Amino acid sequence: MEAPQFTMSLHASERQAFCALFFAFENFVTGVAMQYANARNRPRGWKSIEKLFAKAFAPLRDRSVQRSCLGDRVILAARHMRDAIAHRGGRANVATNGFPEIEVAADGTIVVGAASTWALYETLVPAVLGLLRASRRLESATQPRVGE
Repeated sequence: MEAPQFTMSLHASERQAFCALFFAFENFVTGVAMQYANARNRPRGWKSIEKLFAKAFAPLRDRSVQRSCLGDRVILAARHMRDAIAHRGGRANVATNGFPEIEVAADGTIVVGAASTWALYETLVPAVLGLLRASRRLESATQPRVGE
């Protein structure tokens, strides 16, 4: 394989790994929110996920979990990067320009490398652990007490 083909394959693999990590996170967060909100239909779009999440965790009266899972700057940047890769061939647009965390090449494509995926992973781990802790709190807050 020639060097340009190898480089292109490597870049494509890095993009796939990044998108797979974000898709898995988004699917997990949505699934947890659907479970607690008793939702049957999967939400479409980030705003719908935010509404569902707010409904699911409303009994806790704590929005910090929603902020860490859906409002974190690295996660928001990753969502825009994923959208660009999945829907626009990796091209940056106005939404991605608002994030200095997103590196854009001279040809206007978003640069995704191992460091991008690792930074996303390091952000997602605490968010997921916080979501799991909040889920446990929600379970104990909504379960009937013994003797009631």
